[in-house]
Amino acid sequence: MQRWIEACRAGQSPDDLEFRLILPDGSVRHLSGRGELIHDTENRPVYMAGTVQDITEQKQAEEALVRAHDELEQRVRARTAELVEANETLRLRSTALEAAANGIVITDRDGHIVWANTAFTKLTGYELSEVTGKNLRLLKSGQHGRGFYQKLWRTVLSGKAWRGEIVNKRKDGSLYTEEMTITPVRNAAGEITHFVAIKQDVTERQLAAESRQRLAAIVESSDDAIISTDLQSKVTSWNAGAQRLFKYTAKEALGRSISVLFPRNRRDTVKKTPKQLLHGGHIQHFEAVRFKKGGVPVQVSVSLSPIRDDAGNISGISAIYRDITERKDLERAAAEAASREQRRIGLDLHDSLCQELTGISLLWKTVNQSVAAQSLPDAATVREVGRLLVQTIGQARDLAHGLSPVELESNDLGAALKHLGLSTRRLFNVSCVVHCRQRVRLADMTVATHLYRVAQEAVTNAIRHGKADRIWISLGRRKDRLTLRVRDNGSGFSRRRIFKPGMGMRSMRYRAKAIGGLLDVDGGRGTGTTVTLSLSPATERTRHPK
Repeated sequence: MQRWIEACRAGQSPDDLEFRLILPDGSVRHLSGRGELIHDTENRPVYMAGTVQDITEQKQAEEALVRAHDELEQRVRARTAELVEANETLRLRSTALEAAANGIVITDRDGHIVWANTAFTKLTGYELSEVTGKNLRLLKSGQHGRGFYQKLWRTVLSGKAWRGEIVNKRKDGSLYTEEMTITPVRNAAGEITHFVAIKQDVTERQLAAESRQRLAAIVESSDDAIISTDLQSKVTSWNAGAQRLFKYTAKEALGRSISVLFPRNRRDTVKKTPKQLLHGGHIQHFEAVRFKKGGVPVQVSVSLSPIRDDAGNISGISAIYRDITERKDLERAAAEAASREQRRIGLDLHDSLCQELTGISLLWKTVNQSVAAQSLPDAATVREVGRLLVQTIGQARDLAHGLSPVELESNDLGAALKHLGLSTRRLFNVSCVVHCRQRVRLADMTVATHLYRVAQEAVTNAIRHGKADRIWISLGRRKDRLTLRVRDNGSGFSRRRIFKPGMGMRSMRYRAKAIGGLLDVDGGRGTGTTVTLSLSPATERTRHPK
């Protein structure tokens, strides 16, 4: 106000003056004043004259306008930010749809293609320009009837999504199977205007599933027991062959430890998965004894293979068990028949040839005495004939004893082993000591013969391969088991010969299995070899003399 008055005194014409007036009740009024300075005759300012106008409503309108302008600017900025964000989201969604691995296609309500992504063009072989505006029926393969498509359209036109597998045809005419989901799109009024279809090629998956189904059918119909376990030895699959062989149903076996089939004293070994399998190898056709439901033993041939998951990691073990009981019975019967024939020939040699030679020996003594008494010139020749005759009788007896070693010793295995020691010392000029403190007579001649043959083979290996000059043979009971042990001081076995055995080692292993024994071969280079064969009381079936 003061500046306005000073301007008037200076002869200037200031703008209208706006000011606020506070009334006694505290309310504020906006005023606009205009006036001029009145001078007297001597040009001296006397008073001011002018008008004052209430502009409160005008100021309120201006302030409201400013506020509205500011609010509008804020709204414009917020909406602009929303549009930018929406455009970015739309761009990301568009990029995601375009980059999606599954084929995506958008059609109008009648099925005409509006847009499709790159995966769709790769799946069908059509370029986007070739299919835009075309009806999706161009992919029809002819593998589905009219009713299939009518049901599909009824579903999507009712506003529901359709999901299923369909066989379609590519541009080049090849067929493929796809898993498709069709979803209706509605406008603001709730009307269906478009459809979005998502397509995934499942041809390979379907072929793999069909292959698995065929394989599962083969496994289920196999006469062999085919069982799979996880790495914790829990049964994960159990076919009909396993049920027939082991008498457990799949319900009883699934989730149970495979150790239920193992001998009780070997169940702990189930937890130790062979390193060969963990490294992706296979174990083919080894023989073992497993137990049926109820504890009935069965002889089986076993093959083990690793199972891999989708990532290629070993996740379990597949085992094929084949019942070889009948084969083993036939092998045992053949071995027993051969053993009986050997014993028969041995007895014939002993009772016939050896007796004939003994008779000839007696006749020779008479001739020798006569020739010696007459001092005939052929006396030396006659004596040589006698020496050869005695040698022949010894060889015949050794041969007979070799063919029927236990039978010739009144069914006494210990005596037969002692005779083996004597013949070894005589034939090979090596020390062979036999320890058998207790007389052992076995009711089963086949078991006794197999034990003797194992000892005989171990002695032969010690001399031929180990170049041993000292051999020890022992027979006795250790921890309620009949144990035969042959030890030598030869050059020993290499690990390669133990795991890749020759005929002698295979023969010993075969004989041990044939009588249900446990064979162990121990010893390294330069430490000699120890061969141990032990039998359980049930297998031994010993018959002690009274």
